[in-house]
Amino acid sequence: MKIKIIALSFLMLVLPLGLISADGLVPCELGECNICHLFQLFTNIVTFVLTIIVPPIATIMFLYGGILFYTSGGVPEKVNKAKEVMVYTVFGLIIIYSAWVIVGAFLNAIGVASWTGLTTWWEIDCSI
Repeated sequence: MKIKIIALSFLMLVLPLGLISADGLVPCELGECNICHLFQLFTNIVTFVLTIIVPPIATIMFLYGGILFYTSGGVPEKVNKAKEVMVYTVFGLIIIYSAWVIVGAFLNAIGVASWTGLTTWWEIDCSI
C-alpha cells in the first residue's frame, strides 16, 4: 500500500515534466544547439528539480514527521521514528543543495559558467 501511495505521489510530481514546453528547459532550437547548450539543458533540469520538485517533497516529509510525532502518544519508538523522519529530511536537503553548489562550482571551473555578471550564479551563457 505504501509503495502505491509513493509511486502515485511521484507520478503526480513528475508528470508535469512532460508538459513543459521546449522554451522552458531546452535552451535552443533544433539545429542551433552546440555543446554549451547541453550544459545549459543540464543546469535547467537541475534547477527545475531543485526549485519545483524538492520543496514539496520536503514539505510532505516534514508534515509526515509531524503527524507521526503528534500521533505517537508518547511511545518512545514512535517519537524516535518521527524525529528520524525530520532529521533525515534536513540531511537530505543539505546534501541536495550542497550538490547544487558543487555542480555550479564544477561548471565554473571548466569554464562553462561564470559566477560574475549573471543574475543568478547557476546560469550558463551560451551567447558565444
